[in-house]
Order: sequence, then structure tokens, then C-alpha cells
Amino acid sequence: MVKRYMLGKDVAILKAPHEIRRKNIDKFIQQYIHQYKRRIFTGKIAFEFDAVVVGSDQVWRPVYSQPIEEAFLSFLGDASIKRIAYAASFGLDNCSEYSREQLETCSCLLKKFNAVSVRESSGVELCRNYFGVNAVQMLDPTLLLSVDDYRMLIDKVNTKSPQDNMLVYILDKTEEKIDLVNRIASEKGLIPFWLDSPNEQNENLSLDKQVKMSVEQWLCTFNNASFVVTDSFHGCVFSILFHKQFVAVGNVESSLSLTPFNVVGTVNDGTDIPTVYLDAHSIELLVPNMWKVKNATVHWHSEAGITMRQMYSSLHDILEDTIGGNLDIIGKSDIGDT
Repeated sequence: MVKRYMLGKDVAILKAPHEIRRKNIDKFIQQYIHQYKRRIFTGKIAFEFDAVVVGSDQVWRPVYSQPIEEAFLSFLGDASIKRIAYAASFGLDNCSEYSREQLETCSCLLKKFNAVSVRESSGVELCRNYFGVNAVQMLDPTLLLSVDDYRMLIDKVNTKSPQDNMLVYILDKTEEKIDLVNRIASEKGLIPFWLDSPNEQNENLSLDKQVKMSVEQWLCTFNNASFVVTDSFHGCVFSILFHKQFVAVGNVESSLSLTPFNVVGTVNDGTDIPTVYLDAHSIELLVPNMWKVKNATVHWHSEAGITMRQMYSSLHDILEDTIGGNLDIIGKSDIGDT
């Protein structure tokens, strides 16, 4: 990056393309996240901190974290410091991207951790079967904040988003999904608003037109949406947080299969009361404290052999213990158990 002084201020006149595209995101990070930057991390960090925490989104996926050993805190060596994994995600329900050597090395590293939690239920199995470590399932960090926390961020900046729109947050765009979006929009009389701006991917445009949306603006699109269509894990999360009706479109490669609540089909096609389709085993593992609705219908399909009586008991206990709620009725429907 080249700088020159103008009117007593240092002004960037040339930046790397990725810096320009990310400027809104980097501004958010600088404002809200305390950063500890080092060119190379070593065990000396133990003299400055009491613990090191690693997590969350696909942090243990070799194709994204390279070298993968560092995501298991290899740089700490034998330093005396607490190692914690919070809601770490493998990004897949298998370890196909790991080599035999990587599995052996990372297994040894993970055994040094004081506490291990993962984001997906499949991660619990991977830790046990491939790394020899017992892990627990925890909420994605985005669910640790309330919707009021996110709305506070929106209110701090000048954000704008079309009202009465149908927000479309699709990561894996296909003709089938585009047709579904258009059909839902037609049926509900809404105008689709695609969250991923095509300008961000169009390298023929000038860099200033490829700048990614700010975090606050991204949140604002969910806050103002009347309806959401998504194939994304976090698309589901923020639809729930902002109390939006939404449809989740899943496929084999979709991140929906890796959500803490294991979405197995269309989510919320009602008009007033949210309807969520979940894997029965996962709902037993995860306390649904992100649900802030007075009434809800839950459809489930179980592959874990859970009986209707067991499901009723589990759901009733969870609701009663966490929010003082209760389960009114349980039975069968055309969709499945409900």
C-alpha cells in the first residue's frame, strides 16, 4: 500500500484489491474486535494470555485453514497455557480432506486441549472416532448475542434496506433455487432482494463498485425482510434471531446439514406460527434457547430410533426447564411426526 500526505493527513492512494473490497468489513473489525497481531505465533503467547480459544466456522477444515495444524494450536508447542475449542466446525461430516499424517498430528494436538466443543453433532462423532477426544456440542457464537445486540449495531450507522422485501440469501445458486425463489415471491406478492450483490463478483467493474456490504447493512437486510429464502447456516440463524418467516433450501453440499439443529427440510412455511423441521436426536442435544416465540410447531424425522414417547418427554423437559414452557400435543401428520 502506498501513502502520501495530503493536508497533514496520510491518505492511501493505492491499496491491494482485496483491501478495497473488504474495507467495510475491516472497518467493523477495527471498531468492535480487539486484535492481537503477530507475523508468526509462537509459544511465547503463553506469557501474555491465560488461555487460547479456537473456533468456529469451518476452522478445522483443511481446505480453508492452512496449515491445518495451526488451527489445533500447534504453534503453542509445550507452552503452559489453557487450550479451548469453542463450537469448532469441521465444515463437513467427514474427515476426507485430512491426510493420514494430519489426522495423527491433529489428534495429538487436540488431546492437549483443556476443553473441546464443536458446532455440529457430526463434529462430536468426528472428534471421538478420528481424534480420540470427547467433545460436546455448543451453539454457534452468533447465537450468543441477542437480537437487541444486533439491532444496536444497525442503529449506530446509516443503513437502508427495502421494506416489505423477500430476502434471498443463497450461497449455492442453481436454476432450481432461482425458480423456487420466483415462485414464492409470486405467491406472496413480494419482490426478491438478493443479498449477494453481483457487483462483488464482477471483476470488469472498477474496484470501488466491488466493495462488499458492511456488516451493519447485512444485518439490516434481515431486520427489514418480510420473508427469507436461504440455503445457508447463518441465513437460518439470523432469520430465527430476527423472528422472520423463512424457507431453508437444503442439498447434499448445503451447510444446512451441519447446523446445530440439523435442518432436514423446508423451514417455516406458515403465516403466523413458525414451523421448523429438525432432526429429532439433535433437538435432544441442543437446548432451543434461540427460540423466542410463544408458539411453535416442530416436525421431525428420526433416524436415531427415538420413539414418540421419548421425544415428548425430552421436548417437554427442555421447554419446562429452560423457558417454563410446555408441550401441548404430540402425534403424526402427513409430513412426519409432529
